[in-house]
Order: sequence, then C-alpha cells, then structure tokens
Amino acid sequence: MNRKHLGRNERLIIPSTTHLYKACLHTHSTVSDGEYSPEEIKRQYQAFGYSVVAFTDHEMLRRHDELADDSFLPLAGLENAFWSHRYDRHEPEPHDRVHLNLLATRPDVVAQPWLDARQYVRYARRKKGLPELDATPEELAIARQEPHIGEHPDKSRYFDAETVRALVREAEVAGFLVALNHPHWSHLSLSDADAIEGLWALEVYNRDSELTAEPGENDDFYDALLRGGKNPGLCCLATDDTHTSDHIGHGWVNIWADRLDHDSIIAALRAGHFHASTGPEFHEARLADGILSVKTSPCASVRVLDEKGRVEVQEGNAAPDTPRTEWTLVLDHNPSGYVRLVAEDGHGGKAWTNAVAIPCLSA
Repeated sequence: MNRKHLGRNERLIIPSTTHLYKACLHTHSTVSDGEYSPEEIKRQYQAFGYSVVAFTDHEMLRRHDELADDSFLPLAGLENAFWSHRYDRHEPEPHDRVHLNLLATRPDVVAQPWLDARQYVRYARRKKGLPELDATPEELAIARQEPHIGEHPDKSRYFDAETVRALVREAEVAGFLVALNHPHWSHLSLSDADAIEGLWALEVYNRDSELTAEPGENDDFYDALLRGGKNPGLCCLATDDTHTSDHIGHGWVNIWADRLDHDSIIAALRAGHFHASTGPEFHEARLADGILSVKTSPCASVRVLDEKGRVEVQEGNAAPDTPRTEWTLVLDHNPSGYVRLVAEDGHGGKAWTNAVAIPCLSA
C-alpha cells in the first residue's frame, strides 16, 4: 500500500512495504551467559524463519558481522543492568533492577556506555562457572583492556532516575537505540519506569520472563509510559531474551523494510515500522472517518486501545472457532492521545502494533 493512494481522511496505523523481516532483538550467546555460540544462534533462528537477530550479551558489545549474508543480518548490542538501593552487592540475586537493551545504529559504533571492569569480570566468571562477585587484580587488569571500558563507583549502578536517564542520554549520543527490558521480571513499579526518559522501546513480551516471573510481561507498562508523555514515539517489543533452547522462537518483531541491510532495518526500527508478536501478524491497518480497516493472519479478535483504555468497537471479534483475516472496526467514540491495536489468535498468541499519536492521524 502506498501513501499516495490513501483518501483525504485516511491514515495508516501500520506501514506497508513489499518486505517483512522477522527479528529477535534480545539474545545472549556464549559471549556472556547464553547456551549457544553466535553461529548456533544464527542457525537456530534461521530454522524458525528469522532474518534478523540482535546479539545483546550482558555488558559486552560484540559485533558478529561475519554471520551476515543475503538472508541474515546480525545486529550489535548489549544489555546494561542497574540495581535498587536495597540491593546488597554480596547477595547473588538483586530484588529490583533495571535492564536496558542498547542496539547499535551504525556499523562503526564500538563505545560501550557505562561498562565497568567489575561487571565485565562478573559475566566472564559466570561463563566459567566461577563465583561471580569475586574479582582478582589480574582479571580486572584484563577487563580494563576492553575498548571504552570505564571505572565507576558502585553507586553508578543503582537505578535512581537521574542515573538511568544519564545512561539513556549517553547511549543515544553514542549511537544506540535504548529499550527497557522485562519490567515485571525486574519488579519495577510504574513510577520507576515512568521516571526514565528517552526510551525507544519497551518489552511487552519476554520469553524468559514468561518462564521465570509471575506474572510475565504484558502491555500495562506500555500504556502507562505512553500516558506519561516522557517517551514520545515509544515502541513495543516481543523478545525471547534467549539463554537456552526453551527461549528460542517465542517472541519477535515483524519489520517492514525495503531491504535486508543494516541501514534499512535500523531506519525501520527507529521509525517504529514493525509490530511485536507471539503468533499473529498484522498485514494492513488504516483509519478513515472513525472506521478501522484491518487485515491480519487468521485471528479470533482485534482490539483498539487509546490512552484512556479500550476504545469500544463494533465487529471486533470473530465467531467462535471461525478465525478471520479482515476486520472493519467502527469506533464508538473518538480515540484520545494515541491508537494501537492488539490481535489474538485461537492459540494464545498475540500481536501488538506500535502506538500512533492522534495528531499524526488527524494531520
């Protein structure tokens, strides 16, 4: 669908191109604490039909450009961790924490914001099965040879709002897109998350969280941060947070892009030209005069939400045991702030569009 073919009052809710690329944007390899090598991660994800994988090992930015070919694009990134003030550094598991995923937007990005030697040693020791919180002078000396590594006092890894905001600002300047990972698993409150500014995206599904946290992730935080107004254009992600075989192939994003190359994929991610999914797919969605026309893979329902909650619609559900692929949703009242769609299939799978601001729809 091309914008020049839209009617005067018609607006796209999702972009549309001839190419759709399946991507996992949160994985861990043997570089940190994952079960599989980068090469094996590529092999397994390609078997599930993925074209893009972001390698986001803990505290370590690593490029895997050697894995790129005509059908596969590796993205470079890392995951940074912060802890609450209640966290005793000698406890093996913190109670509250902030994990941020940083995706490099340029091939020449090598800076690793806020990486410190003790964190590097922690994950190097985990990989070897050694106690994580002990670091010998020799190990620290090796860690300090990492590019752009710095030494920060312990307080720099506690997540008071200004500290986390500072990392987000620093990461953006360095050339990263910044996403907030698994807020429910992290035991974050909505006020904790809302204090963070400048985020590009937020996880609404995380496979590792689904297996280890109660409840798993959902889109409550997404709406809360959209309403807060500090993260305009915030996108939503579904990810595997891959560590083991149990994680692979459960949460992904479908990216609309012109080509499978670094610049095209990053441009699409930056612009929000993708949707998150654990099963269904959105193929088309347009709004005109209060009517949403939506095309999906076979689904049982499509819901419309705005900043005040669900927008009541007509024809938002399929008949029992009769999935549909085309939907005409008549809005009962004008949406407020933004519009986003949630589709559900008959097997527990969901798909989420990114929110589109109402001013953009009415322009």
